[in-house]
Amino acid sequence: MTEIIEAIDAWTLDRYAAYKTKLYGFSELIHVTAGEGSVEQIFPATYDNREKVTINDKYSFITWMRWQSPATYENNEQWNFGAEDARFAVLPLRLVLIHKSDLGEDLCFDFVNNLPSKLTVSGYKFVFVKPEFSVDPDHDAIIQQELGPANYLVYEKHRFKWNVYVINITCEFIACESLTP
Repeated sequence: MTEIIEAIDAWTLDRYAAYKTKLYGFSELIHVTAGEGSVEQIFPATYDNREKVTINDKYSFITWMRWQSPATYENNEQWNFGAEDARFAVLPLRLVLIHKSDLGEDLCFDFVNNLPSKLTVSGYKFVFVKPEFSVDPDHDAIIQQELGPANYLVYEKHRFKWNVYVINITCEFIACESLTP
């Protein structure tokens, strides 16, 4: 399923090529404690090489994605291919979009309104992005949840320079069985 996230990142990079972008891709929350009595730190890290996700002034447009809840699979006779039902899957994604505020308040809505409804992804018969999205603009809550309380002070210092959103996206797909190991 990382290929779906990579396809969304490829679209994002193409659409927003004029900005200095940092697209972390598929990430997950990491909880670490340095030792007894230490404060637990929470931060997202990339799934493949464990690169720590950060808000970095070198960039003006930053994203990362996490699974929001479990992917679900079901047999679906509507999408059958011959004698057997297709294995239809739903993948809910949480996309965090952070951009410098001088890029404007409407950038998030440009993203949502132009995200393609169908992605071409190798290894999949189809990948649809459902047209229903939810956009959460609660900067403080997002930073606390995604970067944890220990990193909140770092963000607080720069809070007026950044807009922070969570865009909840749902992808529906059928993988090509013949291409899946």
